Amino acid sequence: MSLFVELIQIALGNRTVLSRIPSENEWQQIYDTAVKQSLVGVVLHGIEELRAKNAELSVPKMLLLQWIGEVQVIEQQNKKLNEAAEHLTRIFKNGGLRSCVLKGQGVARMYDGSLSLRRQPGDIDLWVEGGREKVLKFLKSSYLKTGTVVIHHVDTSIIDGVETEVHFLPSYSYNYFRYIKYKKYFKEEAKLQFDHFDEQVGFAYPTNRFNAVYLMMHIFRHVFHEGIGLRQLMDYYFVLIHLTDEERKWAYGKLKWLGIEKVTSAVMYVMKAVFLMDDKYLLCI
Repeated sequence: MSLFVELIQIALGNRTVLSRIPSENEWQQIYDTAVKQSLVGVVLHGIEELRAKNAELSVPKMLLLQWIGEVQVIEQQNKKLNEAAEHLTRIFKNGGLRSCVLKGQGVARMYDGSLSLRRQPGDIDLWVEGGREKVLKFLKSSYLKTGTVVIHHVDTSIIDGVETEVHFLPSYSYNYFRYIKYKKYFKEEAKLQFDHFDEQVGFAYPTNRFNAVYLMMHIFRHVFHEGIGLRQLMDYYFVLIHLTDEERKWAYGKLKWLGIEKVTSAVMYVMKAVFLMDDKYLLCI
């Protein structure tokens, strides 16, 4: 098993020590892989956990300083995006439209402790109620800049420096019959998600059980479209550990109904093999 993966396991609290001390070149390789997988902050957390227990652990000084600096930038980006998500929520609320922050800043709330600010952010995905025509009409009437419109969202430029996708639907499928089921699922769940408002952060984000289904849809689509990295799989790890037994059974039932139980089984294998997840958290074995 690679030292990079071992550091992830340490960051998650599922391992206590490295199998061996990395060489200087290996530290650089670990850093490069962390950058590629968008896990710079998580892996640094693993290093900090080790350094607290083992004074002999030595990361090249200049590399460590660069690493710490980049993580501080990530933490500031997360704070900026949290504020942006709150601001976007107010804009649509003032127009009579409820919204829900998908993935990113919503999923980050599931990360343990300081890791929530160390999850590497991307853009903001905002699910807005009302459907395509109503949302586009509001954006146009409010003189808010819009870009490409696709089947489930529109690119917008509402806040400078913050890329935003305004969603009419959280996701879609290339399979027509599966897409019909997706839309049915989102219609059934919409009210609960828009009502799941967190006063502490100032925006709504999905419930755990919704994410257990929605994020698997997202993983399934990206397998065929853009590819999946460890950051997306780690998001799913934190969703799984926060599910109740009842929610776990419910989510797996929905995933079977949607016809994506095979990819779910594959993801469970990764959860166990890479992240050392306990069987009790898995949707299936």
